[in-house]
Amino acid sequence: GGTLQIVDVSIPQLPVPRGSLSISKGLDVVHHGSMVLIADEDFGGSGLKIIDVGSPDSPIELGAYADCSSASGVAADGDLAFLACNDGTMHVVSIADPAMPTQVGVYSDSSVFLQGSSIGSDGDVVWYGHLGGVDIIDIANPAQPTLTLRFETAGAVRGMEVGEDGNAWLAASNGGLYR
Repeated sequence: GGTLQIVDVSIPQLPVPRGSLSISKGLDVVHHGSMVLIADEDFGGSGLKIIDVGSPDSPIELGAYADCSSASGVAADGDLAFLACNDGTMHVVSIADPAMPTQVGVYSDSSVFLQGSSIGSDGDVVWYGHLGGVDIIDIANPAQPTLTLRFETAGAVRGMEVGEDGNAWLAASNGGLYR
């Protein structure tokens, strides 16, 4: 098992533990409003956990999404969450009602296995990191995510950050850092 630990770092030299919550195996987390979204690698369980952290001393699980049973990456924009799933798919999930997250769309490419590892979003674009690089996916219509471009890297994309300046930084397991 794992733990979501909330730490007050308002004074960086004096971090103060706040609340915690038991989770399965969280691999990625994103803060979104008064919630955190956790990509969970709980094979057979729920790939997304939605936690209310409005009261940092007592976080509460609001909901979970199980159509992606094991996720490595999560990103969010507005009422949508994006999951990099270990089965080679990318799920678009409505979190408008955090207690009942629902599938909006799924991206997959049956021509190649793309075990998802990381994800980032910027407006109508999702960057889906996987074993062979990153797919840039158009989500203007979230019900039908569409591949725009595939950028291959020398290894699996394990970490990614999409900047507001239009740049993305990719950490590839065998290939170094890409910008």
